[in-house]
Amino acid sequence: MYKRLQTICSLLESRNKTAAIEEAEAILFFQPSPEIEKLIELIKKADYLHAIEFCHSIKNKQSTPDHIDNIDIIGLQTTYQMLQTQFLVLTTQKAEADKLITQFRIRYYQELGFIISDILKERMKLFQTMRDSNPDAHYEHEKTQEQYEQFSKNWENVPKQKEGNLNEELRQRLQFAFRKASKLCHPDAVEEQEKKKAAEIFVQLNKAYFNNDVETVEAILQQLENGILKAETKAINDKKALQAKINKLKHDVGILKNDYLQLTQSQTYQFISKLADWDEYFSETKTKLEKELEELKNYEQNSGTSTNAK
Repeated sequence: MYKRLQTICSLLESRNKTAAIEEAEAILFFQPSPEIEKLIELIKKADYLHAIEFCHSIKNKQSTPDHIDNIDIIGLQTTYQMLQTQFLVLTTQKAEADKLITQFRIRYYQELGFIISDILKERMKLFQTMRDSNPDAHYEHEKTQEQYEQFSKNWENVPKQKEGNLNEELRQRLQFAFRKASKLCHPDAVEEQEKKKAAEIFVQLNKAYFNNDVETVEAILQQLENGILKAETKAINDKKALQAKINKLKHDVGILKNDYLQLTQSQTYQFISKLADWDEYFSETKTKLEKELEELKNYEQNSGTSTNAK
């Protein structure tokens, strides 16, 4: 209707009475309106000045609210989609950063755990024998014991299973399936009654991703594509509802972004991400720790020999 009224105004300005009446009658045929009937009367009277003024008045009243609302809704929908994309990208990036740290911790305790544990035990034994002759040894013994207990606790919390390293093809398959599945089980991608189930599936998906379990990740993706969750298919056309969803998603994106930045700016992540060769790092570190353990044992033996000699 807006475009047709715009055409009528132009026709009236060029004094094309016949065409203006035809356009107005076409509107009246589809949308009966007293205002259009009055406009036709003004046109038939050739009262162009009032007809043009009245035509613009109808056009503005008819089109302005809907037109602006449509623009606003499209803008809000675009903002919402951009936030969804940002949330999903951050989710994937954080998962990859978490996975990097987890994989490093697994390998760290697998390759160095027993040696570090033995070193701490040897230190405790050493400080135990020195407590009578050295006042500081009592404090060092307690401190080392706390370190040993904390180290053992951390070791227990490390995942016990580790999948083999993936080749490039499998790694790409894993990342592709994870990203696609993450999008399909995102809470805002499913209907309200499915949100709890979607959260549970996302936990399973993350676990499989951390374990490099390509088969499970792809199986979850297949289930999602087959409709295990009921997707939200209705477009949101209500401005208030859209704005509410945008506000919530902005909040979620803000929290996720903060978590991701804290993770990637941590000393642990910075250290791991800068390692060029994990094999070289663990080999060199293991050699140093083995040397330290040997020195501790030798020192303890020599101290014991000296004590016996006295």
